Amino acid sequence: SQHFGTSNEVSSELPAKNETALQEYEFHTMVTAIYKDACLSPEDSIAKRGFESLQGIVLSTKVESIPVGKWLDFLDMVASNSPSISVQAARISSLGLIGRLFLTLMPELSNEKDNWSQLEDFTISSASVVNENLRAGRATALFETTVETITNVVN
Repeated sequence: SQHFGTSNEVSSELPAKNETALQEYEFHTMVTAIYKDACLSPEDSIAKRGFESLQGIVLSTKVESIPVGKWLDFLDMVASNSPSISVQAARISSLGLIGRLFLTLMPELSNEKDNWSQLEDFTISSASVVNENLRAGRATALFETTVETITNVVN
């Protein structure tokens, strides 16, 4: 990298195992920081940008490149720590991310029976978020987007 030296050559000094551990650590650190610092912000614009960044990272990361436990921890964090219902843009973005996770991660992670309990917990927590969104009122963008997102996931 040009920021860490003058050579553009990739160093081969680190064994592949260390690179994998570093990637796992970086993934966990990045997604946790973005989620807690940006996505849960009380400011709509910051939260929305946080979710856009988070979704970009998650969707560009190959499922098999990160240990299943890290993915399950990520799912738990997203489903059990939703943005406040008063920050509607963040709540809409959060449900959009949850919908994408159902479509991209669930098929991969559900292949292993050992994951089913945690995936069930993610589904139940996500259903709770959907319920809260729908109870916020029918004449809101949150209600409409929730119905649209869930319809897209189910179809």
